[in-house]
Amino acid sequence: MPPPLVLTPEDEKLVAKIASMIERRQLSAPAIMVLEMGRPLNFVASQFLVFLHPFATMLLNPKEYERFVAILEHREGIEVFIRAIASELDRARQDSELVPSSPPKA
Repeated sequence: MPPPLVLTPEDEKLVAKIASMIERRQLSAPAIMVLEMGRPLNFVASQFLVFLHPFATMLLNPKEYERFVAILEHREGIEVFIRAIASELDRARQDSELVPSSPPKA
């Protein structure tokens, strides 16, 4: 079993970056669903992510991706990502409510 999860400030930035990428692509609900379903097998799933390394590094640099996998090896890591995605989704909803809608064209 891995040691307890301790996030550095760089890790927190990485989590926020990934959550933002997920929200921008409007994949928040599917991402949360996949994280919740994979919770019992989080370590096995994180090892599958090692297999996906060559493809995933198109979105993240290799060092960030390795840290992402290391965070997901911990059960607490899944909760960290779920909270970050939900927070990013809330922020996006608040931002969209602040933008005034244009009047209908006649």
